[in-house]
Amino acid sequence: MSSDINAGNGQNFGKLSEVGGRAVVAFLRQQYPVKTAACVEAEIGIPADTYRKWENGTAPSFNATLKLIARHGPEFLAAVMPTRFDWLDAAVQAREAKAIEVDIAEKRRSLDQLRANL
Repeated sequence: MSSDINAGNGQNFGKLSEVGGRAVVAFLRQQYPVKTAACVEAEIGIPADTYRKWENGTAPSFNATLKLIARHGPEFLAAVMPTRFDWLDAAVQAREAKAIEVDIAEKRRSLDQLRANL
């Protein structure tokens, strides 16, 4: 983990490389394992044909990348960045912790309902 912008392999952060494009496709397939292109279009507003171009090696545009960041947050960035950053790891962990807290709260409500009906 590094916070140095120049750390890592020295890739240009101005656009996603072919390697970064493959990471985007892998991330989206993990998020939407069935009908990935259609889900990307419905959930994010990126045309299915554009996603298919990414599958064939075209790197996502800056605008598309911003849409993906807006929808998937730090988890997306962590999956596609060529270098790890401490602040990004902390953001991913914070979102994971929040998701666990929400899950626990929902389970507590369900448990309380069950107990109330005894």
